[in-house]
Amino acid sequence: MFIFTFREWDETLKFGDVNNMMIKKIKYYYNRLVPGFKSIAIRKGLLPGHDNYQKILLLGNARVGSTLLQSYLNKHPYIYCEGEIYNTDHLKIYGKADELRQQMNNNPMKFLNTYGYPKHSKKIQFADFKLFYSHFKTEKTNIIWDYLIENKDIKIIHIKRKNSLRNFVSLKIAAKTNEWRSFTEKSNIENKQITLTKEECLQEFELQEKILSEIDNSFKNHKIIEIYYTDLINDKEGTMNGIFEFLDTHKIRIEDTVLKKQNPESLDELVTNFQDLKNEFQDTKWGVFFEE
Repeated sequence: MFIFTFREWDETLKFGDVNNMMIKKIKYYYNRLVPGFKSIAIRKGLLPGHDNYQKILLLGNARVGSTLLQSYLNKHPYIYCEGEIYNTDHLKIYGKADELRQQMNNNPMKFLNTYGYPKHSKKIQFADFKLFYSHFKTEKTNIIWDYLIENKDIKIIHIKRKNSLRNFVSLKIAAKTNEWRSFTEKSNIENKQITLTKEECLQEFELQEKILSEIDNSFKNHKIIEIYYTDLINDKEGTMNGIFEFLDTHKIRIEDTVLKKQNPESLDELVTNFQDLKNEFQDTKWGVFFEE
């Protein structure tokens, strides 16, 4: 039987841009799906598994770089990071969305242990999943929130964005275009441009400030590391080494991901009324968000 890897495909075959992009997408989703299939096999008793690992929580907001960080974490042989288990669309590999929501609401702890902290292969020493602030506002999961806060042996990786406006703009654009990840740097800025009001910006800034204060208070007694999106982009190696030290595991070299930054343009290119908003907020504590 002739066996070859995706890396060998890249090195030995000459594709056009379209086919190269297809290979990148296949590699990305292959690397995401295989652990999921292994989890199913372990859960069904077809493969051996264990749950004697360090539990981690990857905490953050939408559009702060959590998918990028997750892809880097999963490159480590001893770490497995699941995606958004409280976004049931993510879990379609495990079953139907309606059935998953029913499980989530009827038995929250069983759901957490089945999809967030399940049994893993013996080599996995650290397991976590992505949790967004908004997930607990849309599902009946208060018991899970209490569990995560009370269990101080869970290590927290908290990823943030320093600029709440940039985060808000990214979220708005993703909602408008329905594109939540990208494998290409090509961009059609006309399709992405948005207009914001002062009121919705102010509401978002105040909400994020309140949420971050609550998060800091809730997990103040946990072992926690804070990661910023800009640091992950500008100093990938140093940022990931800091995380590996925090987890107390060996460092590895992180290769570049196939994921690309979706909105590399400046804010004044993306927001049609950026200058007006900048003038509105220039004498407030939020004014710094308009300086890039």
